[in-house]
Amino acid sequence: MISAKVVLKDKFWMLQKEGVSVGTLRFEADHISVMLDGSPLKFADINEAKSALEIVDSITSTVSGSSRLEEAYGYPTDLERVFNLVEDQGLPCYTKAKNSKVVHAAGWYGMQRNGLHAEAFCPKVNTLKTYPYIGPFKSQTDLRVAMTSWKRNDKSGSNTTRQVLS
Repeated sequence: MISAKVVLKDKFWMLQKEGVSVGTLRFEADHISVMLDGSPLKFADINEAKSALEIVDSITSTVSGSSRLEEAYGYPTDLERVFNLVEDQGLPCYTKAKNSKVVHAAGWYGMQRNGLHAEAFCPKVNTLKTYPYIGPFKSQTDLRVAMTSWKRNDKSGSNTTRQVLS
């Protein structure tokens, strides 16, 4: 089966098979355009494309506004499917592809990088091991509340930034 990961909401998806990219799907004005394993395909509508390519029902659910993103141990991710799920030293860890060596931590984190406090959503575990951090948090709001206290108690005199890292 092929799954579709949203790139541009209601317009463009990456097609994946077992976490590996195999093509793209794009809504055009009068048809559905698919590039699969280097071959261009054209379909009259989304149902025809889904049936012919055995695509799981993620496209129509995102078009209707109810995409189902997977969680890792109760913490949010930005993926419809995660792989190699494991809890490591209190971190909900996963990979984005079946054979990937890059491990991410689900949820929201606050980090101190180069003297700045920053927000991060699903950062790489190696990044968390490199910089001081707080987390995981289930929502950005919970993180911001905790970061207010963290910054207030931080005696290093560091500045603040509101960037999202990944």
